[in-house]
Amino acid sequence: MTRWCAGQKRPPAFTRLLRLLRLLRLLRLLRRTSPEVCDGEDKNKIRLPVLKRPINALLPFRSAVPVTNLLINIDHVATLRNARQEAVPDPVAAAARCEQAGADGIVFHLREDRRHITERDVRLLAETVRGKLDFELSTEAEVVSICCDVSPDLATLVPERREEVTTEGGLDVVANRARLAEVVPRLYDADVEQVSLFVDPVPAQIEAAAESGANCVELHTGDFAEADTDAARREEAHRLAAGAEAAHEAGLRVHAGHGLDYNNFPLFQDTVPHVAEVSIGFAVMARAMLVGMSPAVRDMCATVKGRRA
Repeated sequence: MTRWCAGQKRPPAFTRLLRLLRLLRLLRLLRRTSPEVCDGEDKNKIRLPVLKRPINALLPFRSAVPVTNLLINIDHVATLRNARQEAVPDPVAAAARCEQAGADGIVFHLREDRRHITERDVRLLAETVRGKLDFELSTEAEVVSICCDVSPDLATLVPERREEVTTEGGLDVVANRARLAEVVPRLYDADVEQVSLFVDPVPAQIEAAAESGANCVELHTGDFAEADTDAARREEAHRLAAGAEAAHEAGLRVHAGHGLDYNNFPLFQDTVPHVAEVSIGFAVMARAMLVGMSPAVRDMCATVKGRRA
């Protein structure tokens, strides 16, 4: 007979059986505890049963495995707008549509060269996003000041080179200790609740991230996404799993992103533990060009959360 250890993912059939048993238990409890009237009390007063456990602990739809939050990156909406120097498509309107379709929050990257997101976008997103707002930024002084001014829910510090098309790797935390020692406390002082460092799944970088004072790391999943064989992708997934374990043991909240899509996410999810949220953008925007923003976001929600939003 197969035994499952704590922390190991249960098979779907076992989970469904457990939910059914909880439902039956709840029904038996409610049947046994029909309303009673106490002697000497008002007959219109009902004495309710006292439960030893909260009622939601007995419901069949609680899961022992936390659901991963999905944040949608809307940078490429701004890229398309700026290609013609037009006012549309508006990334602020796109963010609202993403949230309406089930996204848990919005991600944007204000680059030093303002190649896509602008300061106007940042201000409006800070005012209109209802879910979690993740402000990606370098440690450049002006951008840090803007981030502190708008005080997002999450600030994710990333490396940045003007000649790159997109972020190409994790932040070298070890080499940037001195600058991070200035920036991280400043973000907290501006009431940014979560400060994350975008890092490769390398033990030395994760250890340095914990020492920097950040309370989160975002694992760079680019090498996993770009692996050209199944074996290579599985190897990268195991590297990410080791990085997630190291971050979790260091007391860091684990995020992940870069290149995740509808096809590679299931392997990532099955292999990498402790991931509280993922940031996904390009794959959703590419699909949205063909099927529309709302269906593309709903499809990604279904992929990440295992259900339709």
